[in-house]
Amino acid sequence: GCNMDCPFCQNYKISRPAEHVYNESGNFRELSGYELADDIKAEGLNSLAFTYNEPTLQTEFICSISGLMEESKIDLVLVTNGMMSELAAKDLSGIISAANIDLKTFDRKIYNSLGGSLEAVKRNIIIFMNAGVHVELTSLIVPGINDNREDFALMVDWIAGLSRDIPLHVTRYFPRRFYNTPPTDINLIYELAGIAKGKLNHVHTGNI
Repeated sequence: GCNMDCPFCQNYKISRPAEHVYNESGNFRELSGYELADDIKAEGLNSLAFTYNEPTLQTEFICSISGLMEESKIDLVLVTNGMMSELAAKDLSGIISAANIDLKTFDRKIYNSLGGSLEAVKRNIIIFMNAGVHVELTSLIVPGINDNREDFALMVDWIAGLSRDIPLHVTRYFPRRFYNTPPTDINLIYELAGIAKGKLNHVHTGNI
């Protein structure tokens, strides 16, 4: 599931299965930490990413397997909206190696309308960075939601104030879930990426 409610969610078929039955057989497999470790090693991998289903909803599970994963030399990674309590952020920051965090907008009211908090996400980004976690940020540019150039520039200034070396992914929206506005203009993606490149050393465009 997810603890936010974005009408334009790009991954709603996974993050909100109650809205979209994608496995009618209900044949799901519940994995223990030991099974996860064995599966990862069998694939010749050395990391495990919690993603799409909001990983902060699995904080207790992630913490419970962290010791085993460390013993197995498997790094833990989060792809998250960053909406978690300060306590959860501190707990997770001590056991993960990297996190990609969605920074959805720099407008507090819009963040609230999506079920999140700009200040909470900013705080948690700082907590992760201070703990030595490799942090990357993603901003999905959605027409009519967060495509304001001035707000985007303020966001970039804030990121650069933390570190110019934080990677920022500027990604293109496509119609999903309840939001049917046409896809983001590619030229706008490049324009916003150009703004970011003036302040940040690692800017990437996505979903082009």
